[in-house]
Amino acid sequence: MEYQSKEIVCQNCEADFTIEPDDFGFYEKMKVPAPVTCPQCRQQARMLFRNFKTLYKRPSSLSGKMIISIYIIRILLFRFMIFSNGGVMTGKA
Repeated sequence: MEYQSKEIVCQNCEADFTIEPDDFGFYEKMKVPAPVTCPQCRQQARMLFRNFKTLYKRPSSLSGKMIISIYIIRILLFRFMIFSNGGVMTGKA
């Protein structure tokens, strides 16, 4: 089935957004309905489920300097490296 691009008005913020033909194929393959909210509103809804209320002090994986993170150190020991913002951007601590 061939789809056309479709302009939709977000039910949340009333902004216009476009659903491309490739997206319709994906939704059909995954057996989910086409979205009724714009990408920004969907991202905002996903972020509501994240835990940004609890912050932890832990060392930066790059410099060892103490930083504040949303990730607790014992969970991340072997999974992820966490860097201070300056360390990621410049390669320095």
